[in-house]
Amino acid sequence: MGYSVAFLGDLSFGAAGAARWLASLIDPSTFAEWPEDWTPEIDEKLTVGKLLDEAKGDFHELDRRDASVRLRLLVSKDDWFYSGRRMEMLCAFRQAAAHGGTGSLAILGWNDAPQFGVRATMTADGKTTCSDLDKKEIKSLEKTLPYTELEAIVEREVAKLAMPDLQAKVSEKQKKEADAVLAIAKAPTIEKAFAVLRKALPEHANHYASERLPKSPLIAALAAHGDPRATQVMRDALRDLLGGPLAGDKTWKAGANGYLENGKRIFALALVWALHGRGGAEDAVAHVWIDHPDFFLRNHAAVRALGRRELDLRLVAQLGQERESTDSHDCIIEALIATDPEGAPARATALLEGDPRETPGNLAALESLARYFYEHDDQRSPAWEQWLRDVERSHPWSDETYDQYDQMRRNAIGVMANWKMPEALAPLLEHFEAFGVQRACELLEELGDRAAVPSLEAHLAKTRRKAERARIEATIEKLGGPVKKAAAGTGTTTKKTKKTKTTTTTTTNTKAKGKPKKSKSR
Repeated sequence: MGYSVAFLGDLSFGAAGAARWLASLIDPSTFAEWPEDWTPEIDEKLTVGKLLDEAKGDFHELDRRDASVRLRLLVSKDDWFYSGRRMEMLCAFRQAAAHGGTGSLAILGWNDAPQFGVRATMTADGKTTCSDLDKKEIKSLEKTLPYTELEAIVEREVAKLAMPDLQAKVSEKQKKEADAVLAIAKAPTIEKAFAVLRKALPEHANHYASERLPKSPLIAALAAHGDPRATQVMRDALRDLLGGPLAGDKTWKAGANGYLENGKRIFALALVWALHGRGGAEDAVAHVWIDHPDFFLRNHAAVRALGRRELDLRLVAQLGQERESTDSHDCIIEALIATDPEGAPARATALLEGDPRETPGNLAALESLARYFYEHDDQRSPAWEQWLRDVERSHPWSDETYDQYDQMRRNAIGVMANWKMPEALAPLLEHFEAFGVQRACELLEELGDRAAVPSLEAHLAKTRRKAERARIEATIEKLGGPVKKAAAGTGTTTKKTKKTKTTTTTTTNTKAKGKPKKSKSR
């Protein structure tokens, strides 16, 4: 789907609940905790119904009925609805719980692979939860019906657009790019090539450009230009744009914090990739990719691809520093393990000092470490096992529904379960609701400890949702325990007749009058 954001929402209501919900004002003050960087800034009287009317894009489908709402929406991350209404949409769905609404809303960011995910759930008891999803959880949503339905909508709308006039526009765009590539190659000087490139580049430095530009034939043509002064002129132009030396000095002077306006940013990025393709300027390029304060110009993955130990060490020096990108932290963790495998656990433990909730950089690094071990069983060692124990025990659990440290801690406990560490059992059972039935059961099955059965039976006895009961029952069976399939909230009475003795299961709220009826099995 390219770099885009999907909204997948499903709600069902009791009598009149949907109408009350649609008429209600969106009020972010109802909830104390939100995903990181999703601070609500709602400055208007916006109802849920009005918000749903705005939920439109090239690919969308909204089904509003008397007792249900179904939303499938795909927008670009640069689209106004994502930047200006994501908080309101998340808040609106969470408020449904107060009106008897049950269901969920997932907001997923994709760029050929999952980048981020947030999910809110609304339960029948009027409670709501909201949490970030790890990459494994996001990937699993690809197989769900809501995501499949959204893909079908995209395919249907794309098929409608596949018309001759559209193909003509595509061909015209390709021709313009081909003409620009030829003009760059034939330009008598590198400065003339710059002029052609500026006209051919997109106006806005969006994520699409940052992903596609490195592979663009425009960059290849600039990198291959025959002007013998090309490398030096590119370096000088980049230095002027960024406002400081390209290597050996981390002080950037362009703008207040090193940020550039869009036109200059996209041109600077083009120069960086052209210098990289041309060769001979890796130090200058790496300096931008590692240290520049503008996230659009940083690229830690590209630095790692250079395969130089001294660059990995410079990345490791960023450990614990606040960064916008999860991917940046992932690269830093990879560099840490690659350059200092023996000392890495101690450096990771140091991130737990104080309260990581008060140090965003430390918390982001801890999150990346917890995720790292999901895919790197080969790094398992006594030292890392101890680090996981330290993460689990280091700070009290929060009383808030959403807490970033607890989300990271859940990932660490998940690794402990995958590694079949006995210490994972106690926190899994104690914080069963915080993990959610599906995730908690998955991890308990991974752990494979039959000692979890009594606690699961207790949860089964008080759980009323059919799907959750079935999931708990399946886990009990996999752990080798007997499953008591009595319906939740029921009692058993014995009734004698003249002919025989029978046992009849009746609901607790059966009326006194009349003959009690057998309850249907769930």
